[in-house]
Amino acid sequence: MWEDSTEEVAGGNQPSPSRRLDESVLAPGARVTVTVATELAAGRTVLREVFPGEELTVEAVDPEPAQVAAANGSIYVAWDLSEPANATISYTGRAPSDGDGETIEWAGTLVGPDGGTVVGGARSITVVSNFVERVLARDEIREQDIATAADAFSDGRISEEAYRQIIERWRAVAPDPEPDDSPSSESTSTPDSDSSTFGGLAWWRK
Repeated sequence: MWEDSTEEVAGGNQPSPSRRLDESVLAPGARVTVTVATELAAGRTVLREVFPGEELTVEAVDPEPAQVAAANGSIYVAWDLSEPANATISYTGRAPSDGDGETIEWAGTLVGPDGGTVVGGARSITVVSNFVERVLARDEIREQDIATAADAFSDGRISEEAYRQIIERWRAVAPDPEPDDSPSSESTSTPDSDSSTFGGLAWWRK
């Protein structure tokens, strides 16, 4: 049952376990936090997660498990519940320090009273050593990335072109602002303001 965790295990009413990662790309040797959420039936259930990285550490499990074990790239979490519950498990792992260009792939299986199912959601992450390539590959460029890029540009560790790519991507994929319900008596900008130049970053394309 545990040897192949990429195929469904026959059973009745199945939960839908899902895996989420806090990173979309990793530097060699960097840590990633993994969260698995699922429904649990009453009775005994075991979750197995396989992470082909290093230094697996279980950070939190809810509800309280009957047993947790982690070794050799595998995590086992066992519950013995008197009633159904929603469960989450969070753990961290480290990408291989020599894994530049590698893709880390997860596998997971949840087996309970009604059979088993694979863990869905995020299944892989790529390890990239080059800072610029790694930042541009992220789903969303973060404030920390911008700060690091600015320092690297100022110190001459990345080129101006690389910095432009990062800052333009950050600008272009800005999250939608939260709606402001407060009334405004006057506009804070006009179509003829300098924002058309600096907001569009036309100045650096000259």
